[in-house]
Amino acid sequence: MSIFEIRHYNVKDGRMAEWIGFMEDRIVPFMIAKGMDVNAMFESDDDENLFIWIRRFDDDEVREEQYAAVYESEEWQSEIKPVVRSLIDVEEIVVHRARATPKSPMR
Repeated sequence: MSIFEIRHYNVKDGRMAEWIGFMEDRIVPFMIAKGMDVNAMFESDDDENLFIWIRRFDDDEVREEQYAAVYESEEWQSEIKPVVRSLIDVEEIVVHRARATPKSPMR
């Protein structure tokens, strides 16, 4: 059964457009190239600094493999991670792990 991550990020003041551009143009294509399944990204209508996104993994083993492929890579460590740290408050990241209900359209 698939595992979903629903991730909440606090984007630094005035940097949302820059963050979204970086996510859409750099991070998501990189993650997809490493095998990750990014399902959706959202800006909050209630909080100008809240960014929410969802990604899916087949199971815990695949999740661990894809985490290693992304987060342990030289490209992430040297090129992507420094920019991420400049745009979001990494200490405030919230990650909810979830499993789809039997009749959920997102599986």
